[in-house]
Amino acid sequence: MSYHQISRPELGIRREWQFPLPQMRTLDNGMTIWAYQLPGQYVLSMELVFDVALSDEPTGHEGVATLALRCSDEGTVAHPGNALAERIESIGAEYDGGAARWATRCGIDVAAPYADRNCSGGGWGPGLSVEQVDEDLVGVAGLLGGGGQVGAQPEEAL
Repeated sequence: MSYHQISRPELGIRREWQFPLPQMRTLDNGMTIWAYQLPGQYVLSMELVFDVALSDEPTGHEGVATLALRCSDEGTVAHPGNALAERIESIGAEYDGGAARWATRCGIDVAAPYADRNCSGGGWGPGLSVEQVDEDLVGVAGLLGGGGQVGAQPEEAL
């Protein structure tokens, strides 16, 4: 079927649209949630933005934000080891993050029906041992051109 065989759709009356304003709520812990109601959307996009820029990292401890992001999907108390990454993948969610000059952020996109069952509840505290953080710290130092040498012990850097 070529495009010549497709009839042109009827145009309706143009309606004004603008991105909705957020509904803002502050939690007891001081975190502010901005919720945008977008009817008809079935994917939840959640993002945490930390007011920690790359320029905030102390001299000699460069890479701490990257290290924290790399470790953030490598296990929690309730989902140790690769279980958290496998759980994220099993529901078709996308988890990502980045450290930039203005802030550090991490986020997840997930189909709404899976969000309540998989993103709520306790057990989201970090589940990495000091040894696992050491391994990631050496990897980050290598990415930064440090050849695996780091200027601080992991517990000092974090």
